[in-house]
Amino acid sequence: MRSLSAGAITMQSGGLSALAVRLRGRWPELVLVGVAGAYVAAFVGTGLLRAVYPYPVD
Repeated sequence: MRSLSAGAITMQSGGLSALAVRLRGRWPELVLVGVAGAYVAAFVGTGLLRAVYPYPVD
């Protein structure tokens, strides 16, 4: 029986747990990217709505 390191066990147990370990300390960046993405989507969405819808949106 050979001994495995904790990293090898984590990688064998599944990709999700390895991903969770890598992203554990980066959640503030992920939240910031999510909020920025929501603002961009709202801006682009309202621009498309104004281009397609014939009446004023405001």
